[in-house]
Amino acid sequence: MNRHRRGTSIALKLLILLTVAVGLVIAAQAWLNIRSARKSSETEAEQTLLNLYGDYTNQVRALEDSAAALSTSLAARSDIQDLFLARDRAGLVILLAPLFETLAANHDLVHLSIEGPTGIVFARIHRPTQYGDNVSYRRAVAVALRTRSTVSGIEVGANHLGIYSPSPLLYNGESDAAARGNFMGLIEVALDYDQSFIEGLKMHNGADYRMWIAREAVEATPLGPTLEALPAPTPLLFYYAGTTTAAQGVPAEVFETVLQSGEPAIEFVSDAGGEYAVLVAPIEAYGERTIGALEIIVPHADVRTNWQRGPIWAALIAGGLGLLAVGATVFLVDQTGLRQLQHLTDVIQRQLEGDRSAQAAIKTNDEIGRLGHAFNALARQLDETLQGLEETVGQQTAELRRRSSLLEAASEVGRIAAAVSDELELAAQTTTLVLSRFNLYHASIFFTDSKREWAEYIAGAGAGAATLDKEKLRLEVGARSMVGWCIEHGQSRIAQDAVGDKVRLDHSLMPETRSEAAFPLVARGQVIGALDVQSSQAGAFDPDMVAALEIIADQVAAALYASRLLEESKEAAIAAQRVYGEMSRQAWLDLLHERSEWGYRYADQEVSSVEGGWRPEMLQAAWTAQMVVEESEEGALLAVPVQVRGQVVGVLRFRKRANETSWSAEERTLIENLVTQLEQALESGRLFLETQRRAAREQLTRQATSRMRETLDIETVLQASAREIRETMALEHVAIRMVAPGEAGGPGTDDSLESMEAKEKETDDE
Repeated sequence: MNRHRRGTSIALKLLILLTVAVGLVIAAQAWLNIRSARKSSETEAEQTLLNLYGDYTNQVRALEDSAAALSTSLAARSDIQDLFLARDRAGLVILLAPLFETLAANHDLVHLSIEGPTGIVFARIHRPTQYGDNVSYRRAVAVALRTRSTVSGIEVGANHLGIYSPSPLLYNGESDAAARGNFMGLIEVALDYDQSFIEGLKMHNGADYRMWIAREAVEATPLGPTLEALPAPTPLLFYYAGTTTAAQGVPAEVFETVLQSGEPAIEFVSDAGGEYAVLVAPIEAYGERTIGALEIIVPHADVRTNWQRGPIWAALIAGGLGLLAVGATVFLVDQTGLRQLQHLTDVIQRQLEGDRSAQAAIKTNDEIGRLGHAFNALARQLDETLQGLEETVGQQTAELRRRSSLLEAASEVGRIAAAVSDELELAAQTTTLVLSRFNLYHASIFFTDSKREWAEYIAGAGAGAATLDKEKLRLEVGARSMVGWCIEHGQSRIAQDAVGDKVRLDHSLMPETRSEAAFPLVARGQVIGALDVQSSQAGAFDPDMVAALEIIADQVAAALYASRLLEESKEAAIAAQRVYGEMSRQAWLDLLHERSEWGYRYADQEVSSVEGGWRPEMLQAAWTAQMVVEESEEGALLAVPVQVRGQVVGVLRFRKRANETSWSAEERTLIENLVTQLEQALESGRLFLETQRRAAREQLTRQATSRMRETLDIETVLQASAREIRETMALEHVAIRMVAPGEAGGPGTDDSLESMEAKEKETDDE
């Protein structure tokens, strides 16, 4: 009996076909995961390097600001100016050496020098024996000399790199009034920018750094490679400093491109020690000059090293088996099954290429059909997941941009505060900036009055600002208002719902306010005002905005405090000068009254005293305090008043020979300069004379007192006192009387005055 051989069942065929399809899906997904993981790893490494480069840039800028602040503060010191004016090099070294040692130990100060107006070094505090060389070849010094302003940046020194900051020395001391305001030179500081700087960066973030310096940038200096220096990647560079000696193998053309373009580049390299991501960035010196290259190196573990572990390896095995199964089962399925599988494969490929709308067309309800449905459901779920991730990333990016904008606004207020000294201008610019950057309805600044009872509107922007400025709005401190409460308590107050806040005070000029916040302006522990901001949106002040506005309020308060201190210092200086000027003028009047005839004449190579009346041109010069010029055939005359502290104390009269009938402009200028020097010399002489007289009086007083104390006998003391007082003060008569209270003629009795007068008259008669 014949038996038909059993053919392969459709279930088995479909099972085999399903296995093949699943294998293809797994293999495709594994490939996609590998590519995505590698791209994500490289993107993450690139972002890490960019963040490290940004941190390096911020560190350099912070050091530049610190160096500029230090040099500016030193340039403003009058003791340094006086010593430099006196050309006292040793005094400068003695004064500044302790300060340099302290700053070198605590703040990495490596350079402190003083240069003249042509760039010649007058004194090096860090190397006192080296001076006299010209450093104007350094661009920062050249610019500071030309513009007479403070600059800062990376510069190539004699034997190291540093962050240099020269500041102009403008004389404002008291020892030489004629030199006040003159440009004397520069005071220059430099902070460390070499091995210790990059070691600090590595300690901070764990990355490795290397500095390569362009040979062209150091041609004018002795700086060059050391014997232990690493081999340079290109002949254009030499090794300067670093935290690793491992060679990462970055191509030379990368360094050359960075040096030419001034833009950073990222390379992924490997050596025997592993794989690394390397950022090569230009080292920019002052004046936007590229003087070298900086390498930032971080380890980078490639995804390919994990291919043999985990689900990726399993997916690759399954994919390989699936491909083998396709070859084994191609003869076991019919034409229809192959078409459906081919269609499903095409849809998968479209999904892999980014067409997330691709769906499998299902024509059957068998296992292949159910597989298609499952694939479509998986594709839809994956699409929804990706859309959610994109939305989340978009929201986070927007939030980061917003925070960055808030911090940028706070930073810009800081720059305004540093540049603007006028309080009203500072308040106006701050409120305008806050209004625009924070998208607010109204912003205003209030200052407290001298009694701290009222908060006065100073400046504002937005709704009602112009009207409030004209009305000169005042709010009582502690009364019902956000500003009054904020100033009284010294704390910020936030009203997310302005309508329901019990403290807030409505204003007709701002009807659309829905939320309001007030921030105190606190300087040195004292509330000097408030920053008030209002929004037309309820709940507008989130924690990030509140933090940024508090920073702005602190910056404004600090700037206002500094401005007021400056004004008080100026007023005190003016008052002191005024008092000193009055004292000087009175002293000259007293001195001139002592000698009615006081003058000298030089003629025929002889100096003689002058007596008698003043000539008309001299009287005119004294009364008008102006130069008087008379030109005649008998000889040109010139009378110039001598003034000390605005007081005319004398007149100089010049006369030419008979054939010289005029004064040239150069001669007048020369005479004016000579008179100015004479005025200074006369004032110095008066001060010296006054000092001598005071010393003489004090010496006479000490001698008289010493003689009075030579004995303890009362009779002798009284006699010696009367004698010494009469002789010391050149008096005609001195009387000392001793009497008990209550006795006739003594203190406390009715006849004391008459009795004393009678007795003194008798003594005088005798």
